[in-house]
Amino acid sequence: MKHKTTFFILLSLVALVQACASTISINTAPQGAEAILTESGGDKVINLGLTPLKTTVKASGQYILSLDKTGFSPYRKNIDLGKAGELNIELVPVYEISIDTQPSGANASIEDKGSAYVYNIGKTPVTYSIEGKGPFVLSVRMQGYETETAQLDTTPGKKQVLKTVTLKPSGQ
Repeated sequence: MKHKTTFFILLSLVALVQACASTISINTAPQGAEAILTESGGDKVINLGLTPLKTTVKASGQYILSLDKTGFSPYRKNIDLGKAGELNIELVPVYEISIDTQPSGANASIEDKGSAYVYNIGKTPVTYSIEGKGPFVLSVRMQGYETETAQLDTTPGKKQVLKTVTLKPSGQ
């Protein structure tokens, strides 16, 4: 009888441990993002490694999934480990541009041709980070001068520094 009780307790413990284990699969585009789980409202942190990955985590409950890759916006999402399963995530690229004009003080804007959204980034000289897939077109405008435009490099994470753009007086 004692052996049956011990056996039952062992089976119950195995079932409890298995119930606290969750399998999670994470695929990102592009691959190679660092994946970390942080317990919601707690201080437990689980480093999962680089994507793509499939692993069994000895934890359950609510966690924050963090994906980080140079040149892309940080990704954060609340997940229930018991329901996570397979996640397919497309990371959003980040681009940085620095521009100056002669004369300085021109209004600079970037148009995201993919979404048709225009970002007014300020007066030159200016440095600006932008998220999206592009393509992007930079425009600089100043009263009394011709508008100058340039296609921007869309290599994620690459800082693009444009040489000083000399504005031409309009009508010349």
